[in-house]
Amino acid sequence: MTSGDGEDAPMVAAVTTALRDHGAETVAFDPNTTPSLAGRPVAGVLSLLALDDARPASDDGRGPALAPTVELFETLRRAGVEAPVWLATRGGVSVDVGDPMSRPEQAGFWGLGSALAMERPRCWGGLVDLPHWFDDRAGRRLVGVLAGAYGEVEVAVRGDSCFARRLVRDVPTALATPARRLRGTVLITGAATALGAHTARWAAEDGAEHLLLIDNTAPPAADLVAELGASGVRTSVATLDVADPEALAAAVAGLPAEFPLTAVLHLTAPLAAEAGQLEMARIEREWAATVAGAENLGALGSAHELSALVLGCSVVGVLPSPGLGNQAPAHAYLSALAQECRARGVPATSVCWGSIDDPDTAVGAAKQLRANGLPALPQRSAAALLRQAVMADTASVVIADIDGAWMTAHASELGTHRLFDDVSGPSNTPHTHRGR
Repeated sequence: MTSGDGEDAPMVAAVTTALRDHGAETVAFDPNTTPSLAGRPVAGVLSLLALDDARPASDDGRGPALAPTVELFETLRRAGVEAPVWLATRGGVSVDVGDPMSRPEQAGFWGLGSALAMERPRCWGGLVDLPHWFDDRAGRRLVGVLAGAYGEVEVAVRGDSCFARRLVRDVPTALATPARRLRGTVLITGAATALGAHTARWAAEDGAEHLLLIDNTAPPAADLVAELGASGVRTSVATLDVADPEALAAAVAGLPAEFPLTAVLHLTAPLAAEAGQLEMARIEREWAATVAGAENLGALGSAHELSALVLGCSVVGVLPSPGLGNQAPAHAYLSALAQECRARGVPATSVCWGSIDDPDTAVGAAKQLRANGLPALPQRSAAALLRQAVMADTASVVIADIDGAWMTAHASELGTHRLFDDVSGPSNTPHTHRGR
């Protein structure tokens, strides 16, 4: 058992007690200081490293300490230990509206876990999220999860209940009576992409009076701006990186007073173009490149009365994607960040994108997603499904064309096992999936 520290030290002690009370012999294990485990029988490893809130002085306080967990697997490999390793988090997932997301950075471990399940399958156990209050009932449930009593590998323990992770098909319905209507200024990032153009058009159709179109590389096409203007919608454009808080604040401060900011649609955080094996340095680079912009946009939800906040990320944070594990922790965090915003009263939606048929996306990553059972979704279909999610005030959604047969055939090697149990039958049309 690897231990955490910080404010969760009482949780570590409670978990240790629960394991011992149910017959387990526990040994505290620090991957940095403990001597070799060679020759010592190990039935399983429960990592509580995610519960350690200690951060280096240079850390921004939001990113999870993933490096010790990666080092743990390397230490076990060197010691020849192939026992199943379970990663424990706390507040990293939400099971319902009464269980708000409290520590979204912990979701990064769920993204990391999906990558480790693929790359280290012989020593992978699963993921378990612990409750805020850990009592005897929770202890019994945790022991049952670790012992395989439920046959689940991604579980949230809540009191005397356990919740398993599933994808649920959400069949698109007509938008005759949407839950919301846009007004004022709608901010759209990734506006120079084809998906951005389609999104700008439906935002204008659904009531936006002013559009602030932002892209970090180039302004949106002049003909799109002209088209929107001809429809009676005022449009402003800005070329800036939303990871720059000052540049973003200046763009928002320059909005017309009569059109206050009412919606933010952050379409997606780009994936790195290259695929590769799990590597801590690449995980950290991806985190740095992905997270800051989404956090800056999420902060607008506290400063403005928004009717919609979309934080787009990649499906790699939800579905194991061979070759793209380095990107998974950051994108899992983005999805959780939206849920934390919703818990604070901001009407946020987490949108996890699959592969989109867009020449503006990273070619290498898009090719890898298609090879991973995610055929490219037409741009117009992607924008229409985004509109569906926004107007229906959906909390969390995967928008992807998922090859169910491919996913089922590769379930064991992906470590997903029962993730698709509630998605019945093959799908040959674009669709959304809600996670639970």
